[in-house]
Amino acid sequence: MIAVLACAGVGSRLPGATTKELYRVGDLPMIDYALSAARLAGCDRVLLVVSPGKEAVANHVAVNWNFKSVQTVYQNHPLGTGHALALAAKVLRCHDSFLYLMPDTVFDQLSFVRAMSSAPFSSPTVMLWPTDKPTEMGCFLHAKGKVVVHCEKRQPPWPGPYLAWGAASLPHSFLLLCREAWKSGKWAKHAVVNRGLDAKDFTIDDAFDYALATGMPIEAVEVEGEYHDCGTPARVEAAEAWLKRSDQAKARPDALWHAGWLPGGRP
Repeated sequence: MIAVLACAGVGSRLPGATTKELYRVGDLPMIDYALSAARLAGCDRVLLVVSPGKEAVANHVAVNWNFKSVQTVYQNHPLGTGHALALAAKVLRCHDSFLYLMPDTVFDQLSFVRAMSSAPFSSPTVMLWPTDKPTEMGCFLHAKGKVVVHCEKRQPPWPGPYLAWGAASLPHSFLLLCREAWKSGKWAKHAVVNRGLDAKDFTIDDAFDYALATGMPIEAVEVEGEYHDCGTPARVEAAEAWLKRSDQAKARPDALWHAGWLPGGRP
C-alpha cells in the first residue's frame, strides 16, 4: 500500500518554521509520526505532494526512512488538499487504494493500527478520533459505520460527542472524483459552505462533501486515544505534553529504528 501526505502548506502559524513538516515535536520532525503510522499500517511506498522549495521534506523521507519508493508531485500554488489529490491521480493510477495521512499530527499509533486492521476498505474510510474542539476540525456523524453527514471547522448541526477525522483509506475512485470536482468547479459550493464566500482552495473536506452529495458511500471507523493537530504553537505544546505522559510506544516512531526500517539513523 502507498501512503499519501500533502506537504505543500507553508506553516505560517508556526513561528520560525520554514518547512512545517520538519518542525520538531518532542525531539522528532513532526512528519515522522505520520510516517511511522504509515509503516505500521503496512505502507511500503510514499507519495508526497509538495510545493516548490520544499525538496527538504522529500530528502528527509528518502534518507531517514526505508520505503521502497518516495515519489513527489509538485503543487505550484496553494490550492488545497483536494487539489493535491487531484494532482496525484495520475501518479496513483496503478494503485487500488491508498492511505491518506496528515504530516502535522501526533496520535496513538497502536490504536490506529488496531482500527485499521478492522476497517472495511471497500469504499472511502475515514478514521475518527474524539474531539472537544469540533470547530477546529472536520467532523463526521456516522450510523453503524456509515457516514451520514460531515461538517468542516464549524459547529456541527448535531449534538456531541464529536468525532474528527485524522486519516483515511481512499480508493482510486475517490481520486478521480477529486479531479472531476476540480475540473468542473463543482467543489466550489462546498468550499463556500465550509469556509465562506472567499474560499479559493479545494480541500479534502470539500471532496468528502462532494462525494456524499454524489452518493458515494463513506465508511467510518472510530479510533481510541488522543489525536493532536500540530498546526500552532499551542497545539504543539499540547502534543508534547501528551508525549511526555503517555506510553511512548503508542505515539513515538522510535521502535522503528530498532526494527531496522530507518537505516539513516535518528534525524
